Formats: sequence, structure tokens, C-alpha cells
Amino acid sequence: MHSEWHGQYNFIFGGAWVINGAEAERLRAGERFKAKCERDYLEYFNDYLTIERFASDKGLSVANATALITLGRKVNHARPSQYKWKSPC
Repeated sequence: MHSEWHGQYNFIFGGAWVINGAEAERLRAGERFKAKCERDYLEYFNDYLTIERFASDKGLSVANATALITLGRKVNHARPSQYKWKSPC
């Protein structure tokens, strides 16, 4: 097994691939963004009756709020059911 350094990446041939530096931070930022979208979707689902009111409270346009809710719903529905939040009620 040998490795080669290429910019931000360290390729290890014959073993695991290691991501270093900025790429790892972008992956973590993407996960944080998806988690925020999911939280916003759940907030909308549980606390709001209309997209217009949600958009108004968040300071978004209706189109952006709709896109945010759609992405959050997709993230939430992609989770395996055993990891989804369950209501205590």
C-alpha cells in the first residue's frame, strides 16, 4: 500500500481514501446545511399553517421558503424510520 499527495487530497492506494482540509470542511458544512433545512421543515410542519407566514417570520420570499421546506422534507423523508424523531405524545 502506498500513498500520493495531490493538493488537498491524500490518496492511499490499496486502503481507505482520506480527505483532508477544505474538502472535509465543505462536507461538514453540507451536512450542517441539510440538518438546518430539516429543522426548518419540522418547524414549518409543526408550527405553521401557511408557507406565507413561515416565509414572513423567517424573512424569506415565498419561493425561497418553499424551496427550503421542500429540501428539508426530502432530507427528513430520506432518513430510515428508526432514526426519525418520534413524538412523545
